[in-house]
Amino acid sequence: MESSGMRPGAVPSRSSARVAGATSAVPQTSASGRRQATLAAFSRRVLSVSNVEELLAAATRAMSHALHTEYVAAFEYDPRADVLRLRAGGGWREGLVGQAALHTGTEFHEGYTLDRPDPVVVADHNSEIRFAASPLLVEHGVLSSVCTAVRPSRRPFGLLGAYALRARVFSHEDAQFLQVVAHVTGTVLARLRAESALVRVQAHDAALFEARSRAAETPTPAAVADADTEKAPTDTTDAAAAAAPQRASTSTPPAATGPATSAHRRRLEAAKRVAELAASTEELDATLQLVVQEISAASGYPMTAIELWDAAREVVVLGAATVAPGRERPARVEKPLQQTLAGAVIERGKALVEHVDGTSDERRDALQRIGATTFVCLPLRARGQIVGALSLAHRRTTYCDHEFMTWLAGLGQSVALLLATRRDEQTLRSERDHALEAQLRAESARQALEKTLSQRDAEGPEHISAARTDARAGERIALARQLDDRLRNVLLGLEVSLHSKAQNRDDLATDLRTVNVAVATLREIVEELRNSIPDAANPSNVEPQDNA
Repeated sequence: MESSGMRPGAVPSRSSARVAGATSAVPQTSASGRRQATLAAFSRRVLSVSNVEELLAAATRAMSHALHTEYVAAFEYDPRADVLRLRAGGGWREGLVGQAALHTGTEFHEGYTLDRPDPVVVADHNSEIRFAASPLLVEHGVLSSVCTAVRPSRRPFGLLGAYALRARVFSHEDAQFLQVVAHVTGTVLARLRAESALVRVQAHDAALFEARSRAAETPTPAAVADADTEKAPTDTTDAAAAAAPQRASTSTPPAATGPATSAHRRRLEAAKRVAELAASTEELDATLQLVVQEISAASGYPMTAIELWDAAREVVVLGAATVAPGRERPARVEKPLQQTLAGAVIERGKALVEHVDGTSDERRDALQRIGATTFVCLPLRARGQIVGALSLAHRRTTYCDHEFMTWLAGLGQSVALLLATRRDEQTLRSERDHALEAQLRAESARQALEKTLSQRDAEGPEHISAARTDARAGERIALARQLDDRLRNVLLGLEVSLHSKAQNRDDLATDLRTVNVAVATLREIVEELRNSIPDAANPSNVEPQDNA
Protein backbone atom coordinates (compact mmCIF):
# COMPACT_ATOMS: atom_id res chain seq x y z
CA MET A 1 0.00 0.00 0.00
CA GLU A 2 1.38 3.39 -1.01
CA SER A 3 0.63 6.03 1.63
CA SER A 4 0.29 9.73 1.09
CA GLY A 5 3.26 12.04 0.94
CA MET A 6 3.21 15.47 2.63
CA ARG A 7 4.88 18.71 1.69
CA PRO A 8 8.05 19.49 3.72
CA GLY A 9 7.08 21.15 6.98
CA ALA A 10 3.38 20.46 6.47
CA VAL A 11 1.34 19.84 9.62
CA PRO A 12 -1.71 17.58 9.57
CA SER A 13 -4.95 19.48 9.90
CA ARG A 14 -7.03 19.43 13.06
CA SER A 15 -9.72 17.46 11.29
CA SER A 16 -7.08 14.87 10.34
CA ALA A 17 -6.04 14.55 13.97
CA ARG A 18 -9.62 14.21 15.11
CA VAL A 19 -10.32 11.55 12.50
CA ALA A 20 -7.14 9.67 13.41
CA GLY A 21 -8.14 9.70 17.06
CA ALA A 22 -11.64 8.58 16.25
CA THR A 23 -10.31 5.79 14.05
CA SER A 24 -8.08 4.45 16.78
CA ALA A 25 -11.00 4.45 19.18
CA VAL A 26 -13.22 2.35 16.93
CA PRO A 27 -13.13 -1.34 17.89
CA GLN A 28 -11.09 -3.11 15.25
CA THR A 29 -12.96 -6.35 15.74
CA SER A 30 -16.30 -4.92 14.56
CA ALA A 31 -14.69 -3.14 11.58
CA SER A 32 -12.84 -6.31 10.56
CA GLY A 33 -15.99 -8.40 10.90
CA ARG A 34 -17.95 -5.91 8.78
CA ARG A 35 -15.32 -6.02 6.05
CA GLN A 36 -15.21 -9.83 6.07
CA ALA A 37 -19.00 -10.15 5.96
CA THR A 38 -19.27 -7.58 3.16
CA LEU A 39 -16.56 -9.32 1.16
CA ALA A 40 -18.23 -12.73 1.52
CA ALA A 41 -21.61 -11.34 0.45
CA PHE A 42 -20.04 -9.49 -2.50
CA SER A 43 -18.20 -12.61 -3.67
CA ARG A 44 -21.40 -14.66 -3.61
CA ARG A 45 -23.33 -11.94 -5.39
CA VAL A 46 -20.97 -11.47 -8.33
CA LEU A 47 -20.79 -15.16 -9.12
CA SER A 48 -24.14 -14.86 -10.87
CA VAL A 49 -23.81 -11.43 -12.54
CA SER A 50 -24.28 -11.40 -16.29
CA ASN A 51 -22.90 -8.00 -17.33
CA VAL A 52 -20.27 -5.42 -16.41
CA GLU A 53 -22.75 -2.79 -15.18
CA GLU A 54 -24.20 -5.18 -12.60
CA LEU A 55 -20.71 -6.19 -11.47
CA LEU A 56 -19.44 -2.62 -10.99
CA ALA A 57 -22.63 -1.62 -9.17
CA ALA A 58 -22.14 -4.50 -6.72
CA ALA A 59 -18.50 -3.48 -6.20
CA THR A 60 -19.36 0.14 -5.36
CA ARG A 61 -22.11 -0.96 -2.96
CA ALA A 62 -19.63 -3.23 -1.14
CA MET A 63 -17.10 -0.38 -0.83
CA SER A 64 -19.72 2.03 0.50
CA HIS A 65 -20.97 -0.48 3.08
CA ALA A 66 -17.54 -1.45 4.39
CA LEU A 67 -15.57 1.81 4.18
CA HIS A 68 -18.31 4.34 5.07
CA THR A 69 -17.15 7.10 2.70
CA GLU A 70 -19.28 9.81 1.13
CA TYR A 71 -18.30 8.85 -2.44
CA VAL A 72 -17.37 5.59 -4.15
CA ALA A 73 -16.51 5.08 -7.82
CA ALA A 74 -15.71 2.46 -10.44
CA PHE A 75 -13.82 3.85 -13.43
CA GLU A 76 -13.24 2.11 -16.77
CA TYR A 77 -10.20 2.99 -18.85
CA ASP A 78 -10.98 4.04 -22.42
CA PRO A 79 -7.74 3.54 -24.41
CA ARG A 80 -9.09 5.35 -27.50
CA ALA A 81 -9.71 8.62 -25.66
CA ASP A 82 -7.09 7.89 -22.97
CA VAL A 83 -9.55 8.76 -20.18
CA LEU A 84 -11.14 7.07 -17.18
CA ARG A 85 -14.93 7.01 -17.46
CA LEU A 86 -17.12 6.88 -14.35
CA ARG A 87 -19.16 3.70 -14.94
CA ALA A 88 -20.67 3.24 -11.47
CA GLY A 89 -20.63 4.98 -8.12
CA GLY A 90 -22.50 6.54 -5.26
CA GLY A 91 -22.84 10.02 -3.75
CA TRP A 92 -21.84 11.95 -6.90
CA ARG A 93 -23.81 14.83 -8.35
CA GLU A 94 -26.76 13.63 -10.42
CA GLY A 95 -25.91 12.91 -14.03
CA LEU A 96 -22.17 12.33 -13.54
CA VAL A 97 -22.27 8.53 -13.41
CA GLY A 98 -21.89 7.35 -16.98
CA GLN A 99 -20.82 10.81 -18.21
CA ALA A 100 -17.83 12.04 -16.17
CA ALA A 101 -14.33 11.35 -17.51
CA LEU A 102 -10.89 11.93 -15.95
CA HIS A 103 -7.54 12.34 -17.65
CA THR A 104 -5.11 9.49 -17.00
CA GLY A 105 -2.05 11.65 -16.46
CA THR A 106 0.00 10.93 -13.35
CA GLU A 107 -0.60 14.47 -12.11
CA PHE A 108 -3.93 13.25 -10.70
CA HIS A 109 -4.63 10.56 -8.10
CA GLU A 110 -6.54 8.25 -10.45
CA GLY A 111 -4.00 8.35 -13.26
CA TYR A 112 -1.17 7.88 -10.80
CA THR A 113 -2.88 4.76 -9.40
CA LEU A 114 -3.67 3.15 -12.77
CA ASP A 115 -0.09 1.96 -13.37
CA ARG A 116 0.63 0.78 -9.82
CA PRO A 117 0.00 -2.73 -8.44
CA ASP A 118 -0.97 -1.63 -4.92
CA PRO A 119 -3.60 0.75 -3.54
CA VAL A 120 -2.61 4.42 -3.27
CA VAL A 121 -3.85 6.23 -0.14
CA VAL A 122 -4.18 9.99 0.38
CA ALA A 123 -4.84 11.17 3.94
CA ASP A 124 -5.16 14.87 3.03
CA HIS A 125 -5.12 16.24 -0.52
CA ASN A 126 -4.18 19.69 0.81
CA SER A 127 -0.76 18.37 1.90
CA GLU A 128 -0.24 15.80 -0.89
CA ILE A 129 2.95 16.33 -2.96
CA ARG A 130 2.85 13.38 -5.41
CA PHE A 131 -0.15 14.57 -7.40
CA ALA A 132 -3.13 16.90 -7.26
CA ALA A 133 -6.80 16.16 -6.73
CA SER A 134 -8.68 15.75 -10.01
CA PRO A 135 -11.30 18.36 -10.96
CA LEU A 136 -14.05 15.87 -10.06
CA LEU A 137 -12.72 15.58 -6.50
CA VAL A 138 -12.18 19.33 -6.15
CA GLU A 139 -15.76 19.97 -7.30
CA HIS A 140 -17.14 17.69 -4.58
CA GLY A 141 -14.76 18.82 -1.82
CA VAL A 142 -13.00 15.49 -1.39
CA LEU A 143 -10.15 15.63 1.14
CA SER A 144 -9.07 11.97 1.53
CA SER A 145 -9.13 9.04 -0.87
CA VAL A 146 -7.91 5.52 -1.59
CA CYS A 147 -7.78 3.95 -5.08
CA THR A 148 -6.59 0.70 -6.62
CA ALA A 149 -6.44 -0.64 -10.17
CA VAL A 150 -8.64 -3.47 -11.51
CA ARG A 151 -6.69 -5.92 -13.67
CA PRO A 152 -8.55 -8.87 -15.24
CA SER A 153 -5.41 -9.37 -17.34
CA ARG A 154 -2.07 -7.64 -17.78
CA ARG A 155 -3.80 -4.52 -19.04
CA PRO A 156 -5.87 -2.65 -16.45
CA PHE A 157 -9.62 -2.45 -16.90
CA GLY A 158 -9.89 0.63 -14.70
CA LEU A 159 -9.89 1.35 -10.99
CA LEU A 160 -11.99 1.46 -7.84
CA GLY A 161 -11.92 4.38 -5.43
CA ALA A 162 -13.39 5.54 -2.12
CA TYR A 163 -13.48 9.25 -1.24
CA ALA A 164 -14.12 11.11 2.05
CA LEU A 165 -15.03 14.76 2.62
CA ARG A 166 -12.95 15.00 5.80
CA ALA A 167 -9.31 14.14 6.37
CA ARG A 168 -9.14 10.43 7.12
CA VAL A 169 -6.27 8.01 7.59
CA PHE A 170 -7.34 4.91 5.66
CA SER A 171 -5.91 1.88 7.47
CA HIS A 172 -3.93 -0.96 5.92
CA GLU A 173 -7.00 -3.18 6.38
CA ASP A 174 -9.17 -0.67 4.46
CA ALA A 175 -6.71 -0.64 1.55
CA GLN A 176 -6.42 -4.43 1.61
CA PHE A 177 -10.22 -4.77 1.52
CA LEU A 178 -10.38 -2.48 -1.52
CA GLN A 179 -7.66 -4.50 -3.25
CA VAL A 180 -9.50 -7.77 -2.64
CA VAL A 181 -12.70 -6.27 -4.08
CA ALA A 182 -10.65 -5.20 -7.12
CA HIS A 183 -9.22 -8.74 -7.49
CA VAL A 184 -12.69 -10.28 -7.35
CA THR A 185 -13.98 -7.73 -9.84
CA GLY A 186 -11.11 -8.48 -12.20
CA THR A 187 -11.72 -12.22 -11.90
CA VAL A 188 -15.41 -11.87 -12.77
CA LEU A 189 -14.56 -9.50 -15.63
CA ALA A 190 -12.30 -12.19 -17.09
CA ARG A 191 -15.16 -14.70 -16.87
CA LEU A 192 -17.59 -12.29 -18.53
CA ARG A 193 -15.12 -11.69 -21.33
CA ALA A 194 -14.69 -15.43 -21.85
CA GLU A 195 -18.45 -15.93 -21.99
CA SER A 196 -18.79 -13.04 -24.44
CA ALA A 197 -16.11 -14.60 -26.64
CA LEU A 198 -18.00 -17.89 -26.59
CA VAL A 199 -21.20 -16.13 -27.64
CA ARG A 200 -19.37 -14.55 -30.57
CA VAL A 201 -17.89 -17.90 -31.55
CA GLN A 202 -21.32 -19.51 -31.38
CA ALA A 203 -22.80 -16.78 -33.59
CA HIS A 204 -19.94 -17.19 -36.05
CA ASP A 205 -20.41 -20.96 -36.17
CA ALA A 206 -24.16 -20.60 -36.69
CA ALA A 207 -23.59 -18.19 -39.55
CA LEU A 208 -20.96 -20.50 -41.01
CA PHE A 209 -23.29 -23.49 -40.80
CA GLU A 210 -26.03 -21.54 -42.53
CA ALA A 211 -23.61 -20.47 -45.29
CA ARG A 212 -22.46 -24.05 -45.79
CA SER A 213 -26.06 -25.24 -45.93
CA ARG A 214 -26.87 -22.71 -48.65
CA ALA A 215 -23.69 -23.62 -50.51
CA ALA A 216 -24.56 -27.31 -50.35
CA GLU A 217 -27.81 -26.67 -52.21
CA THR A 218 -25.70 -25.93 -55.30
CA PRO A 219 -23.66 -29.11 -55.83
CA THR A 220 -20.57 -27.53 -57.35
CA PRO A 221 -17.22 -28.89 -56.25
CA ALA A 222 -15.81 -25.39 -55.94
CA ALA A 223 -18.59 -24.27 -53.61
CA VAL A 224 -18.24 -27.33 -51.44
CA ALA A 225 -14.47 -26.88 -51.29
CA ASP A 226 -14.80 -23.21 -50.33
CA ALA A 227 -17.29 -24.03 -47.59
CA ASP A 228 -15.10 -26.80 -46.22
CA THR A 229 -12.02 -24.57 -45.96
CA GLU A 230 -13.70 -21.68 -44.14
CA LYS A 231 -13.00 -23.22 -40.75
CA ALA A 232 -10.18 -25.62 -39.90
CA PRO A 233 -10.89 -28.54 -37.54
CA THR A 234 -9.88 -27.95 -33.92
CA ASP A 235 -8.91 -31.46 -32.89
CA THR A 236 -8.36 -34.94 -34.30
CA THR A 237 -12.03 -35.84 -33.84
CA ASP A 238 -13.21 -32.80 -35.81
CA ALA A 239 -10.61 -33.51 -38.51
CA ALA A 240 -11.93 -37.02 -39.01
CA ALA A 241 -15.51 -35.77 -39.05
CA ALA A 242 -14.61 -33.03 -41.53
CA ALA A 243 -12.96 -35.51 -43.86
CA ALA A 244 -16.02 -37.76 -44.04
CA PRO A 245 -18.34 -35.37 -45.95
CA GLN A 246 -15.71 -34.75 -48.59
CA ARG A 247 -15.85 -38.44 -49.50
CA ALA A 248 -19.66 -38.44 -49.43
CA SER A 249 -22.11 -37.01 -51.93
CA THR A 250 -21.69 -33.33 -52.61
CA SER A 251 -25.41 -32.79 -52.10
CA THR A 252 -25.09 -33.51 -48.33
CA PRO A 253 -24.12 -30.61 -45.98
CA PRO A 254 -20.74 -31.03 -44.25
CA ALA A 255 -21.25 -33.06 -41.08
CA ALA A 256 -18.46 -31.33 -39.14
CA THR A 257 -20.35 -28.09 -38.72
CA GLY A 258 -23.29 -29.59 -36.85
CA PRO A 259 -21.25 -31.23 -34.06
CA ALA A 260 -18.95 -28.20 -33.83
CA THR A 261 -21.82 -25.79 -33.35
CA SER A 262 -23.46 -28.13 -30.85
CA ALA A 263 -20.18 -28.42 -28.91
CA HIS A 264 -19.88 -24.64 -28.64
CA ARG A 265 -23.46 -24.42 -27.47
CA ARG A 266 -22.80 -27.05 -24.81
CA ARG A 267 -19.71 -25.16 -23.66
CA LEU A 268 -21.63 -21.91 -23.32
CA GLU A 269 -24.40 -23.64 -21.38
CA ALA A 270 -21.80 -25.33 -19.18
CA ALA A 271 -20.16 -21.96 -18.41
CA LYS A 272 -23.50 -20.55 -17.27
CA ARG A 273 -24.29 -23.69 -15.29
CA VAL A 274 -20.91 -23.62 -13.53
CA ALA A 275 -21.43 -19.94 -12.65
CA GLU A 276 -24.83 -20.84 -11.17
CA LEU A 277 -23.34 -23.69 -9.17
CA ALA A 278 -20.57 -21.42 -7.90
CA ALA A 279 -23.21 -19.00 -6.61
CA SER A 280 -25.17 -21.72 -4.81
CA THR A 281 -25.08 -22.31 -1.07
CA GLU A 282 -24.87 -26.11 -1.21
CA GLU A 283 -22.10 -28.07 0.50
CA LEU A 284 -18.72 -27.50 -1.13
CA ASP A 285 -18.03 -31.17 -1.88
CA ALA A 286 -21.40 -31.67 -3.58
CA THR A 287 -21.02 -28.44 -5.56
CA LEU A 288 -17.55 -29.35 -6.79
CA GLN A 289 -18.77 -32.77 -7.86
CA LEU A 290 -21.53 -31.21 -9.96
CA VAL A 291 -19.02 -28.76 -11.44
CA VAL A 292 -16.61 -31.48 -12.61
CA GLN A 293 -19.50 -33.41 -14.13
CA GLU A 294 -20.59 -30.34 -16.11
CA ILE A 295 -17.05 -29.66 -17.30
CA SER A 296 -16.49 -33.28 -18.24
CA ALA A 297 -19.72 -33.49 -20.25
CA ALA A 298 -19.11 -30.23 -22.11
CA SER A 299 -15.40 -30.76 -22.78
CA GLY A 300 -15.54 -34.41 -23.77
CA TYR A 301 -12.80 -35.31 -21.29
CA PRO A 302 -14.03 -38.30 -19.27
CA MET A 303 -11.56 -37.73 -16.45
CA THR A 304 -11.93 -34.30 -14.81
CA ALA A 305 -10.78 -33.23 -11.36
CA ILE A 306 -10.61 -30.18 -9.10
CA GLU A 307 -7.63 -30.26 -6.76
CA LEU A 308 -7.31 -27.90 -3.79
CA TRP A 309 -4.07 -26.29 -2.68
CA ASP A 310 -3.39 -26.34 1.07
CA ALA A 311 -0.59 -23.78 1.40
CA ALA A 312 -0.21 -24.28 5.16
CA ARG A 313 0.69 -27.97 4.77
CA GLU A 314 2.01 -27.70 1.19
CA VAL A 315 -0.16 -30.53 -0.09
CA VAL A 316 -2.60 -30.91 -2.99
CA VAL A 317 -5.98 -32.31 -1.91
CA LEU A 318 -8.40 -33.97 -4.34
CA GLY A 319 -11.68 -32.05 -4.02
CA ALA A 320 -13.84 -33.74 -6.68
CA ALA A 321 -13.29 -35.96 -9.73
CA THR A 322 -14.99 -37.90 -12.49
CA VAL A 323 -13.47 -41.11 -13.83
CA ALA A 324 -13.53 -43.14 -17.01
CA PRO A 325 -16.23 -45.81 -17.32
CA GLY A 326 -15.31 -49.02 -15.53
CA ARG A 327 -12.98 -47.36 -13.04
CA GLU A 328 -13.63 -46.61 -9.38
CA ARG A 329 -13.94 -43.06 -8.12
CA PRO A 330 -10.68 -42.06 -6.39
CA ALA A 331 -10.75 -41.44 -2.66
CA ARG A 332 -10.21 -37.98 -1.15
CA VAL A 333 -6.43 -38.18 -1.14
CA GLU A 334 -3.72 -35.60 -0.63
CA LYS A 335 -0.20 -35.58 -1.99
CA PRO A 336 2.86 -33.34 -1.63
CA LEU A 337 3.22 -30.58 -4.17
CA GLN A 338 6.18 -32.22 -5.92
CA GLN A 339 4.43 -35.53 -6.61
CA THR A 340 1.65 -34.42 -9.01
CA LEU A 341 1.43 -32.57 -12.29
CA ALA A 342 -1.24 -30.38 -10.73
CA GLY A 343 1.34 -29.48 -8.09
CA ALA A 344 3.72 -28.38 -10.86
CA VAL A 345 0.98 -26.17 -12.32
CA ILE A 346 0.22 -24.68 -8.91
CA GLU A 347 3.91 -24.10 -8.27
CA ARG A 348 4.55 -22.37 -11.61
CA GLY A 349 1.16 -20.67 -11.89
CA LYS A 350 0.86 -21.53 -15.61
CA ALA A 351 -1.38 -23.84 -17.62
CA LEU A 352 -0.03 -27.18 -18.79
CA VAL A 353 -0.99 -29.32 -21.81
CA GLU A 354 0.80 -32.67 -21.68
CA HIS A 355 0.77 -35.52 -24.18
CA VAL A 356 2.01 -38.69 -22.51
CA ASP A 357 4.88 -40.07 -24.61
CA GLY A 358 6.12 -42.90 -22.40
CA THR A 359 8.44 -40.73 -20.33
CA SER A 360 8.39 -42.08 -16.79
CA ASP A 361 8.68 -40.02 -13.65
CA GLU A 362 6.82 -39.74 -10.40
CA ARG A 363 4.36 -37.19 -11.73
CA ARG A 364 3.53 -38.88 -15.07
CA ASP A 365 3.22 -42.38 -13.68
CA ALA A 366 -0.26 -41.54 -12.37
CA LEU A 367 -1.39 -40.60 -15.89
CA GLN A 368 -0.06 -43.85 -17.30
CA ARG A 369 -1.83 -45.86 -14.61
CA ILE A 370 -5.21 -44.43 -15.64
CA GLY A 371 -4.38 -44.79 -19.33
CA ALA A 372 -4.41 -41.04 -20.07
CA THR A 373 -2.79 -39.81 -23.27
CA THR A 374 -3.69 -36.11 -23.08
CA PHE A 375 -3.56 -34.07 -19.86
CA VAL A 376 -4.70 -30.46 -19.47
CA CYS A 377 -4.31 -28.53 -16.20
CA LEU A 378 -4.99 -24.88 -15.31
CA PRO A 379 -4.21 -23.07 -12.05
CA LEU A 380 -7.21 -21.73 -10.16
CA ARG A 381 -6.36 -18.18 -9.16
CA ALA A 382 -8.59 -15.80 -7.19
CA ARG A 383 -7.74 -12.50 -5.51
CA GLY A 384 -4.12 -12.80 -6.48
CA GLN A 385 -3.63 -16.23 -4.89
CA ILE A 386 -3.68 -19.76 -6.32
CA VAL A 387 -6.30 -21.87 -4.56
CA GLY A 388 -6.10 -25.07 -6.60
CA ALA A 389 -6.01 -26.57 -10.09
CA LEU A 390 -8.49 -27.82 -12.69
CA SER A 391 -7.30 -31.02 -14.43
CA LEU A 392 -8.68 -32.88 -17.46
CA ALA A 393 -7.42 -36.16 -18.95
CA HIS A 394 -8.35 -38.17 -22.03
CA ARG A 395 -7.28 -41.56 -23.35
CA ARG A 396 -7.10 -40.18 -26.89
CA THR A 397 -4.73 -37.58 -28.22
CA THR A 398 -6.72 -34.36 -28.51
CA TYR A 399 -5.84 -30.88 -29.71
CA CYS A 400 -6.54 -27.94 -27.39
CA ASP A 401 -6.97 -24.76 -29.42
CA HIS A 402 -7.10 -21.20 -28.10
CA GLU A 403 -10.89 -21.20 -28.04
CA PHE A 404 -11.01 -24.29 -25.86
CA MET A 405 -8.37 -22.96 -23.45
CA THR A 406 -10.19 -19.62 -23.18
CA TRP A 407 -13.43 -21.40 -22.32
CA LEU A 408 -11.63 -23.56 -19.78
CA ALA A 409 -10.00 -20.49 -18.22
CA GLY A 410 -13.42 -18.88 -17.78
CA LEU A 411 -14.67 -21.98 -15.97
CA GLY A 412 -11.54 -21.94 -13.84
CA GLN A 413 -12.24 -18.35 -12.79
CA SER A 414 -15.71 -19.31 -11.55
CA VAL A 415 -14.39 -22.33 -9.65
CA ALA A 416 -11.51 -20.31 -8.14
CA LEU A 417 -13.88 -17.60 -6.94
CA LEU A 418 -16.14 -20.28 -5.45
CA LEU A 419 -13.22 -21.78 -3.50
CA ALA A 420 -11.97 -18.39 -2.32
CA THR A 421 -15.46 -17.35 -1.22
CA ARG A 422 -16.05 -20.55 0.73
CA ARG A 423 -12.62 -20.19 2.34
CA ASP A 424 -13.44 -16.63 3.41
CA GLU A 425 -16.79 -17.77 4.78
CA GLN A 426 -15.05 -20.51 6.76
CA THR A 427 -12.57 -17.98 8.14
CA LEU A 428 -15.39 -15.63 9.06
CA ARG A 429 -17.33 -18.41 10.80
CA SER A 430 -14.20 -19.45 12.69
CA GLU A 431 -13.56 -15.89 13.81
CA ARG A 432 -17.16 -15.53 14.90
CA ASP A 433 -17.03 -18.81 16.81
CA HIS A 434 -13.84 -17.76 18.58
CA ALA A 435 -15.29 -14.36 19.41
CA LEU A 436 -18.52 -15.93 20.69
CA GLU A 437 -16.57 -18.45 22.76
CA ALA A 438 -14.44 -15.69 24.26
CA GLN A 439 -17.58 -13.65 24.96
CA LEU A 440 -19.23 -16.63 26.69
CA ARG A 441 -16.12 -17.23 28.79
CA ALA A 442 -15.99 -13.57 29.79
CA GLU A 443 -19.71 -13.58 30.63
CA SER A 444 -19.33 -16.75 32.70
CA ALA A 445 -16.38 -15.27 34.59
CA ARG A 446 -18.33 -12.05 35.21
CA GLN A 447 -21.34 -13.96 36.54
CA ALA A 448 -19.13 -16.08 38.80
CA LEU A 449 -17.46 -12.94 40.16
CA GLU A 450 -20.80 -11.25 40.76
CA LYS A 451 -22.06 -14.35 42.57
CA THR A 452 -18.97 -14.50 44.78
CA LEU A 453 -19.25 -10.82 45.66
CA SER A 454 -22.96 -11.19 46.41
CA GLN A 455 -22.29 -14.14 48.70
CA ARG A 456 -19.61 -12.21 50.53
CA ASP A 457 -21.89 -9.22 50.89
CA ALA A 458 -24.70 -11.43 52.24
CA GLU A 459 -22.53 -13.57 54.52
CA GLY A 460 -20.12 -10.86 55.62
CA PRO A 461 -22.06 -9.55 58.70
CA GLU A 462 -22.68 -13.08 59.93
CA HIS A 463 -18.97 -13.94 59.66
CA ILE A 464 -18.03 -10.74 61.47
CA SER A 465 -20.63 -11.38 64.18
CA ALA A 466 -19.42 -14.96 64.65
CA ALA A 467 -15.81 -13.79 64.89
CA ARG A 468 -16.72 -11.18 67.47
CA THR A 469 -18.72 -13.74 69.45
CA ASP A 470 -15.78 -16.15 69.42
CA ALA A 471 -13.45 -13.42 70.61
CA ARG A 472 -15.77 -12.43 73.45
CA ALA A 473 -16.21 -16.05 74.46
CA GLY A 474 -12.45 -16.43 74.67
CA GLU A 475 -12.17 -13.34 76.84
CA ARG A 476 -14.93 -14.66 79.14
CA ILE A 477 -13.24 -18.00 79.52
CA ALA A 478 -9.92 -16.40 80.43
CA LEU A 479 -11.57 -14.08 83.01
CA ALA A 480 -13.61 -16.96 84.45
CA ARG A 481 -10.40 -18.94 84.96
CA GLN A 482 -8.81 -16.04 86.81
CA LEU A 483 -11.84 -15.59 89.09
CA ASP A 484 -12.04 -19.33 89.66
CA ASP A 485 -8.42 -19.36 90.83
CA ARG A 486 -9.08 -16.49 93.24
CA LEU A 487 -12.22 -18.23 94.59
CA ARG A 488 -10.33 -21.49 95.13
CA ASN A 489 -7.60 -19.63 97.04
CA VAL A 490 -10.15 -17.97 99.35
CA LEU A 491 -11.97 -21.24 100.00
CA LEU A 492 -8.68 -23.02 100.64
CA GLY A 493 -7.64 -20.36 103.12
CA LEU A 494 -10.98 -20.59 104.90
CA GLU A 495 -10.75 -24.37 105.07
CA VAL A 496 -7.26 -24.21 106.58
CA SER A 497 -8.32 -21.56 109.09
CA LEU A 498 -11.40 -23.50 110.18
CA HIS A 499 -9.40 -26.68 110.52
CA SER A 500 -6.86 -25.02 112.76
CA LYS A 501 -9.54 -23.35 114.84
CA ALA A 502 -11.34 -26.65 115.29
CA GLN A 503 -8.36 -27.88 117.26
CA ASN A 504 -8.31 -24.80 119.43
CA ARG A 505 -11.82 -23.52 120.25
CA ASP A 506 -10.76 -20.94 122.85
CA ASP A 507 -11.10 -17.88 120.66
CA LEU A 508 -14.53 -18.18 118.92
CA ALA A 509 -14.82 -14.47 118.26
CA THR A 510 -11.66 -14.58 116.16
CA ASP A 511 -13.02 -17.54 114.24
CA LEU A 512 -16.26 -15.73 113.47
CA ARG A 513 -14.45 -12.67 112.18
CA THR A 514 -12.36 -14.90 109.89
CA VAL A 515 -15.49 -16.54 108.50
CA ASN A 516 -17.21 -13.19 107.89
CA VAL A 517 -14.15 -11.83 106.07
CA ALA A 518 -14.06 -14.95 103.84
CA VAL A 519 -17.78 -14.70 103.04
CA ALA A 520 -17.49 -10.99 102.16
CA THR A 521 -14.58 -11.77 99.87
CA LEU A 522 -16.58 -14.51 98.19
CA ARG A 523 -19.48 -12.09 97.65
CA GLU A 524 -17.17 -9.58 95.95
CA ILE A 525 -15.71 -12.28 93.67
CA VAL A 526 -19.13 -13.59 92.68
CA GLU A 527 -20.42 -10.08 91.93
CA GLU A 528 -17.39 -9.35 89.74
CA LEU A 529 -17.86 -12.66 87.94
CA ARG A 530 -21.56 -11.94 87.38
CA ASN A 531 -20.85 -8.56 85.82
CA SER A 532 -18.14 -9.90 83.48
CA ILE A 533 -19.85 -13.15 82.41
CA PRO A 534 -23.64 -12.67 82.29
CA ASP A 535 -24.21 -16.31 81.37
CA ALA A 536 -26.43 -17.95 83.94
CA ALA A 537 -25.54 -21.37 82.64
CA ASN A 538 -21.87 -20.90 83.56
CA PRO A 539 -21.24 -22.78 86.83
CA SER A 540 -18.71 -20.19 87.96
CA ASN A 541 -21.50 -17.59 88.17
CA VAL A 542 -23.40 -19.47 90.89
CA GLU A 543 -23.19 -17.39 94.06
CA PRO A 544 -22.27 -19.47 97.17
CA GLN A 545 -24.67 -19.38 100.10
CA ASP A 546 -23.75 -17.82 103.42
CA ASN A 547 -23.73 -21.20 105.07
CA ALA A 548 -21.24 -22.54 102.55
